[in-house]
Amino acid sequence: MDSVRRGDQVRVAKADQAMAWNGPEGAHWAEHHDRREDLDDALLDRLFRLADIGPTDVVLDIGCGTGRTTRRAARQCARGRAAGVDRSAPMLDRARAEAVREGLTNARFHQGDAPVYPFPRGRHDVVISRYDLGAGVRLSGRHWVVTARWQ
Repeated sequence: MDSVRRGDQVRVAKADQAMAWNGPEGAHWAEHHDRREDLDDALLDRLFRLADIGPTDVVLDIGCGTGRTTRRAARQCARGRAAGVDRSAPMLDRARAEAVREGLTNARFHQGDAPVYPFPRGRHDVVISRYDLGAGVRLSGRHWVVTARWQ
């Protein structure tokens, strides 16, 4: 599993959220990922239109969940690569399985909590997220596109 570790633990900003997303909450979302994904089509179309991902771009997807946006980005940057970061191990397991099922070799998934994840500076052409991550995440990239606020 790809993650940021201090000792034996993934660094997290909020322990209660990490416990929920790596426990029953994350397992539920991973198991029922298709229910929510059908609702996001209009938002994703807008996000990808604004992000303007090119065929050789390097894309970072923050809060990728089960990887739908990361996988779509990977298809658009077929000669580049796409990486998704999320705090939920069960959802990342689903994301990896779906990428394998779809034959995507340029998609990677990493476990980490966005406010404390050590994102490498200057390594991404495009940074995307479906969620408002607030001011706690600092990155460089051509685009920072947020299309929805998850409450």
